[in-house]
Amino acid sequence: MHDLIFQNQGSLGPQKFIDFATELGLNVDRFKVDMESKEIREQVLKDRQEGVDAGISATPTLFINGRMYLEQDRRGPPGPHQDRPGRAHPR
Repeated sequence: MHDLIFQNQGSLGPQKFIDFATELGLNVDRFKVDMESKEIREQVLKDRQEGVDAGISATPTLFINGRMYLEQDRRGPPGPHQDRPGRAHPR
C-alpha cells in the first residue's frame, strides 16, 4: 500500500485508497469500515503527533540509536580527516 500512496501523492482521496485496497486484494468491506473508525482515526492522529513531537516533518525519516539521521548526513560518515563541528570524531 505504501508504494501506491507514494506513487500517487498528487491524487489521493478516499476513493483512491479504496481502489488501492481492491488492487491489493484486501478485504475492501473491512477496509471501508476501518477508514471510518473513530478508534483508528484516534490512533493515526496519536501516531502523527508522536512524529511531530519527535521533529519529523517528512518521510522517510531515519533514526539511528535514537538520533535523527539528517539530510546533510546522507553523504556518509566523516572519514578520519573530516571532523564535523559538534560531532564526536570516531577513533
